[in-house]
Amino acid sequence: MTATSATDPIATFTGTGANGNYVGFKTSGTQIGYIGASKEVFGASYLTSDFGILAQTNMYLGGGNLATPGIKIDSSNRVVLTANAGIALTVNAVATQQGVVITMADSVSTGIQIADGGAAGNLMRLSTTNTGCRVQSTATNATVSLYSGASEVFRVGIGSLCYAYGPTNGLTDFTPDTGSFAVTLAGGFTTSPINTTIVWQAIGNWMMLTAQSGRTATSNGTTLTFATLPAACIPASAVSVPCTIYDNTTIVTGYMTIAAGGSTVTFNKTGGVAFTGSGLKGLQAGWTVVYSTA
Repeated sequence: MTATSATDPIATFTGTGANGNYVGFKTSGTQIGYIGASKEVFGASYLTSDFGILAQTNMYLGGGNLATPGIKIDSSNRVVLTANAGIALTVNAVATQQGVVITMADSVSTGIQIADGGAAGNLMRLSTTNTGCRVQSTATNATVSLYSGASEVFRVGIGSLCYAYGPTNGLTDFTPDTGSFAVTLAGGFTTSPINTTIVWQAIGNWMMLTAQSGRTATSNGTTLTFATLPAACIPASAVSVPCTIYDNTTIVTGYMTIAAGGSTVTFNKTGGVAFTGSGLKGLQAGWTVVYSTA
């Protein structure tokens, strides 16, 4: 072994062997690797052509503190990156190219998992499925939020919870929900009961009621009401919204009212005119109203 010069001490090894010119490394008489002209490797297995560093179990790389190495590569080629301070990983991408590309093995694999060091079991996972992408929080009753700077602008969570922040009114509930309830029309009919089903659909504080099949019967009274609204449909403030209704076998204009916190719906004809005590009265098929429950 010779050095090329005192100022440029590059070691030169000469010799021949089964692997060409090389330097071998042994421990307790067992060769663990070598560097040579055709094979360069440390570890239990030898590679060809490329230079490699292999370990029989784990390999560690560190900068400045060998007691706490920054990178660990285990025997399954899994990489663990541990920072002693500052940002653990910085990726500087080439212009117009991706900084990090993760290819999933299947549709149930997790692409990125972020763990909360202060809350056991609280994980955020980013992954793909056969039909799209998935953002998952594993904590019980967890929510997933989007922020603009320090301000939360969108939140989704358990039970299809969905909130968005408006520019002036703050948090707005856009959680979709639906259901139905049976009602008995009252106000004077020649036959009873006059039953129908109302379907309700809510998005946040906006409520829509629909009588999909409708219900009419011969009137012998001058009013029209039904009860009882389910809790989800009861408004916090008084409601008065226009709608169409059946009176004297004709669809006429009118309006529906609900008292603040009330569960009874009252119908009125335009101008406060009483219903006719004859002919068909009730709700036509497709009768629909929309109001705020706030």
